[in-house]
Amino acid sequence: MAIKKIQKMFYYSSEYAKKFIETRIDDLADKTQRSSSYIIENILMDGLLPKNEEAKAIIRCNLYPDNEQGGVQKTLDAVFSENSAGTNWGSRHNNFKPLVEYCIYYGSSTATIKGNENLVPYLLSQLKSIVDCIENCRDACIETYDREMYSNLLELAKLMLKDAEEKQKEIVFRNHFQLVYDCWDMLNDWSITYRYLACLSRMCDFQENTIARNKLYDIISEISEEW
Repeated sequence: MAIKKIQKMFYYSSEYAKKFIETRIDDLADKTQRSSSYIIENILMDGLLPKNEEAKAIIRCNLYPDNEQGGVQKTLDAVFSENSAGTNWGSRHNNFKPLVEYCIYYGSSTATIKGNENLVPYLLSQLKSIVDCIENCRDACIETYDREMYSNLLELAKLMLKDAEEKQKEIVFRNHFQLVYDCWDMLNDWSITYRYLACLSRMCDFQENTIARNKLYDIISEISEEW
């Protein structure tokens, strides 16, 4: 069976652009012994994906996969899960605060537990660890102002844990993303933090549209420059 060819026509903006692009493509094809189509496709793929290889794989496999199973939620789950796989309970990277802010903005503001109740015990176990971490930071703090701030965050985290345990169907995941955002200096380099964020991402509903995908792509592309 013949392979179906997928074609798309585009127009040059000027005669110079046409001459330059076609001549340069021909030179690269001659140099690499590849077809012009292959050269063009690779240039486009490189230009449309982040420079970092880890980020490139996350975008290709999750935000724009070759099936219908990708999107914002899958990408967030993947990027947080990947980052949890550091060593000695550490994360691989610690510059994910813009992604957490993204989750607050694009995540659902209502309780969205539906069909993923089996994830609740895992979510609660990670949240308990988060609470313990905040408490340890509070206890180790000697600055009066910071200690008071940590105490307020600890009280909030304990209340959220209690509510999540007692009212599982009423969990508002955006509030949990906000907790991580507010405690970022305490949690940013810890593996548990990203396991918690990955679980939240699996359970939360997110906007799925052009604006949401473009924003998520831009954030991953930008933060991955430091990886």
